[in-house]
Amino acid sequence: MAMFIDQFRQVLRRLSRAPMFTAITLLTLAVGVGANTVIFSVIEGVLLKPLPYPNAEQLIGVWHKAPGINIPNLNMAPSIYFIDREQSTTLQDIGVYDGTRSA
Repeated sequence: MAMFIDQFRQVLRRLSRAPMFTAITLLTLAVGVGANTVIFSVIEGVLLKPLPYPNAEQLIGVWHKAPGINIPNLNMAPSIYFIDREQSTTLQDIGVYDGTRSA
């Protein structure tokens, strides 16, 4: 333990002799730790954390297309939603969300 304390004092002495190097080193470490924390939080929240729905592995996405008039993705109109909801024999239930609007 005494050897560790002596080495730690020597490191502090050397860092105090070069304050600019010390500041850049600490700033680099702080940015690195902060970036890793943010990236892990995003990955954990988006990829690793399960969705808050029962049987989330059975969720699917449904998109409508209009290739005849060159529209690759149609927004879900209320009439299409109600038709899909009432006439679907494959899906247990259907819901709609709009990911382009901000609250």
